[in-house]
Amino acid sequence: MQFEVERGRQPKEMPYENEGYDIESYLPNGHLDRFIEVKGSSGTWADFGVALSRSQFRKASMEGNSFWLYVVEFAMEPNRSRVYAIQSPAESVDEYWFDGGWRDVAKERGTPSIEAALKIGSTIILDGARIAAVKDILKRGALMLLDIQFEDNSSGHVVYSPRRVRVLQELQEEETAETTQ
Repeated sequence: MQFEVERGRQPKEMPYENEGYDIESYLPNGHLDRFIEVKGSSGTWADFGVALSRSQFRKASMEGNSFWLYVVEFAMEPNRSRVYAIQSPAESVDEYWFDGGWRDVAKERGTPSIEAALKIGSTIILDGARIAAVKDILKRGALMLLDIQFEDNSSGHVVYSPRRVRVLQELQEEETAETTQ
């Protein structure tokens, strides 16, 4: 709320059960300027990100540039808190993630998951170019944060995505299957 007031707008907090957003923000002339959804984090905004509910995403899609997502780091510490204001997040999405709850609605099930192949010590190819070893795997629900070390001994973190991360064993099995056909 303070963030809005400091910028000359007049925020109005919505009731808790309001679907789609938390705050309406008005210009001094009374014009409704923003629909704001606030997501807070007790610490730094991490790689695992923040989530929008279905109704929040629908509202963001309907309102376009009038919808804002405010991510607040250190939300419980007023002297440290920082707001990241993101305009029209629904229009900026380039990926949709589906958590493990989707297993329950799957029409078909395949063979063992990536977790069977991806282990500490696995060799991966990141973004089709860089080879790295998996040093640690931190699981949060359906997400996996990989602690990796590249061939040049530099290290980093990456959230597992089949578009970005391939297990070298998977690639070798695919190549073998192609040559035997």
